[in-house]
Amino acid sequence: FYLFWDFYDIIFASKFKIRELAFRISDGVKMPIERRAGLKINSLTLGKGDDQALLLHCSLANSRAWLPLADEFKDMLSMVAFDLPGHGMSQDWDYTSDYQDRCLDISSTFINKPVHLIGHSFGATVAMRVAQRFPDFVKSISLIEPVFFAAAFSDYSEIEAQFMLDHADYFSAGEDKNWQLAAELFLKLWGNNEDWNLLSESKKRQFAKRIPLTFEISKAIYSDPNDMLKEDAFSSLTGKSSIIYGDRSHFIMPYIGKALSSRIPNTELKCIQNAGHMLPITHPKICAQIINKTIEH
Repeated sequence: FYLFWDFYDIIFASKFKIRELAFRISDGVKMPIERRAGLKINSLTLGKGDDQALLLHCSLANSRAWLPLADEFKDMLSMVAFDLPGHGMSQDWDYTSDYQDRCLDISSTFINKPVHLIGHSFGATVAMRVAQRFPDFVKSISLIEPVFFAAAFSDYSEIEAQFMLDHADYFSAGEDKNWQLAAELFLKLWGNNEDWNLLSESKKRQFAKRIPLTFEISKAIYSDPNDMLKEDAFSSLTGKSSIIYGDRSHFIMPYIGKALSSRIPNTELKCIQNAGHMLPITHPKICAQIINKTIEH
């Protein structure tokens, strides 16, 4: 039924039976693989609500990472979550264009009426691109731990040096194409306290295969090539927005949240206690409560 579960099987092993959870959300989970924006993309259709939502996952994950949070909205929303290129069962990334641009193009193929956007980490930056490009098709936007570092660097330049120092070994491993080391360091910074040494060799290889994608998106998240930091970038949005981060995540997250909340109208900034970067996985109920208020506004 599922080919693999990335590193989330570690988190879920003692809490969820993934297949049972999927079928509790929907009478039958649809998992079509269709060509979208030039790539074969796998997607999940979940829930039976009247309103539609598009869910955008983080790097190194896949659409099934949304199952715990989607379970909270199974009667309220009809949700689509797709595997980003190079993730899950979607086609490997072809390195022929800008990665975030292509994710935007793929996202647009799922939207035929106004939707609620929910994104986590890199997926949240894609959600922002969708909201910027198609404001009339956005009913609300919920950004969970958005890794748009350029926002923090722009408004709080004094923290950039410390951030770069924290990530220096990871950047160095990427430059050396030491993908296994880069994956280990990435998970240490942005994972859920996984012990690399306890991962199976198969999982290590999966992470090492996908970690180059985290460098592929550098321009989109460390700078602002699409002018999302301009004062009027999101001025056409009329719905409510929320930005959610965990108090145990990287220190930069509240700075990103404050920078974005000053630019995205009708935004509420929320901090979840005792939560790290993977809070949609570790704290789905609290996330859902915040998102629910955003959606119902």
